[in-house]
Amino acid sequence: MKLRSLPSALNLKGKKVLIRVDWNVPVVKHEAWSMKHVPPEDTLKIRQSLSTIKMLKRRGAILIVLTHLGRPKRRDQEHSTRHLVDVIKNEFDLHCYFHPESVMRGVEHERLERMLLTSKPGAIHVLENVRFEMGEEDNDQELAQAYASLGDLFINDAFASSHRAHVSVSGIAQYLPAYAGPNLVDEVTALSRLLIKPRRPFVAVIGGLKISTKLPVLKILLGVCDKILIGGAMATTIEAAMKESVGISFIEEEVLAQAKKIGKNKKVSLPIDALVTNKQADPAHAHVVSIHKIPKQEMIVDVGPETLEVWEKILHKANTILWNGPIGMIEIPAFANGSLHLARIIGKRVKGRPFGVVGGGDTDPLVLISHTKKQFDHLSMGGGALLDFIAEKGTLPGLLPLVMSNK
Repeated sequence: MKLRSLPSALNLKGKKVLIRVDWNVPVVKHEAWSMKHVPPEDTLKIRQSLSTIKMLKRRGAILIVLTHLGRPKRRDQEHSTRHLVDVIKNEFDLHCYFHPESVMRGVEHERLERMLLTSKPGAIHVLENVRFEMGEEDNDQELAQAYASLGDLFINDAFASSHRAHVSVSGIAQYLPAYAGPNLVDEVTALSRLLIKPRRPFVAVIGGLKISTKLPVLKILLGVCDKILIGGAMATTIEAAMKESVGISFIEEEVLAQAKKIGKNKKVSLPIDALVTNKQADPAHAHVVSIHKIPKQEMIVDVGPETLEVWEKILHKANTILWNGPIGMIEIPAFANGSLHLARIIGKRVKGRPFGVVGGGDTDPLVLISHTKKQFDHLSMGGGALLDFIAEKGTLPGLLPLVMSNK
């Protein structure tokens, strides 16, 4: 798939450029949005997109930044992108104008248009959370036209959102000259290598909470990969489906039959031991047991050392590695050790000739914390988008309007 990228010779000076980024970062958890020294893993998506923002700024474009933040049910201060402007100013010393106006309210839309008309080349304007607008997630064409009327061209540089058929992702592209941003092009180029003649052995490591959300991609990977290592609560559901006792661990009862089919596949490797603890997930009571001997009143919170040893031998032979999803309850630091150790195992292997891709909102920070980012060939900003890209073989809603014609 070849995407239509922004021509380097195109004169952007004074042109109003609508750019969709994915700044859906977890800085909302901090007590003060304007605080300095937000952990770098919490602003990773912003930092990744700033190269494109700064390039357009240098070329004299008037930037109109679109992003979502969280999943708001209504307009509220907690999910306002005003907070992102504070973070960008404090963390990256980059000045942005914030605009709270709704593009669907006549008077506010006109005010926004007037401000943009008087803007100077290189200015950066951040609009309010796109999910505050009714119709964003329904790809409402009236809303798409309202946004499009503000700009001269549209750039999608948000791979992490490109699996959504939303107005700010695919709708606006129907009404303006539309291009793929550099980060989006890099994502598609790297991830396509997983689908088009990957170097073998190809090993995927898949973790996380729910297997139900990853069943489509697991089916595709079983046909593409030589081995799939499954951890996290996903593995727990499979183990339960295979009639193992998993104590009080989280399982998805509604997909046990499908999980059993996954678990029986010879390409799948499941944990053989686990770190378990009581229902309070107390690190002080954590201990390692065989996967066949999980106590009835305890839960699985991480993989055990024997599992990591087995997986390291498999990964050591791999020439293509995909990692998505943690293999433990990483929100509690004491239970993140397995995932961090896994990051180092994979990082060491892909540092040389093998090709390594990691992605996901919970997985990318592990790479930063373990100091293995530079060892991976590609750090994808997508979690759901990465998996959907594989499951749909690249045909994501946000990419389709940007595909170059064969004519």
